[in-house]
Parts: sequence; structure tokens; C-alpha cells
Amino acid sequence: MSSASLHTPTGDRYVLIVNKSLKRSAHCDPKFNVPPAEVQYVFPRTGETNPFPARWYWLAPGQGVLLRLVAKK
Repeated sequence: MSSASLHTPTGDRYVLIVNKSLKRSAHCDPKFNVPPAEVQYVFPRTGETNPFPARWYWLAPGQGVLLRLVAKK
């Protein structure tokens, strides 16, 4: 797992999660010490965000996902 970086204008954080296995898919349901207000999936091609469907999200071998951790107001 990688560390989160701070986006200072909004207080949101971003985290990149990567499946390091090159043979097996992995369920992606991250848990946070301090839960954010919302977890969003960042679309790689457009940069747009949508709510992250953690219960149903799997990473293919070698795949990664960029998540936006929306700060509590």
C-alpha cells in the first residue's frame, strides 16, 4: 500500500492502491484509521470521480486504482 498525499486547497487526500500479484485478482476494500467523509474512484482517462463501490471492486493482476479521500467539513 502506498501513502496518501494531501491536496491542500480542499484538504482531500489521494491514495493509490496496487495489486502487486501478477497472477491473482485481489478484492479492494480499504479501511482507514480516520474514515474520510467519502471515498471516490478517480477515472484514469478523464480524472472525473464517482463514489467508490468497495464491496464489489476487484483489482486485476498488476492493476491499480487511485482513490480520492474527501475531507470531512
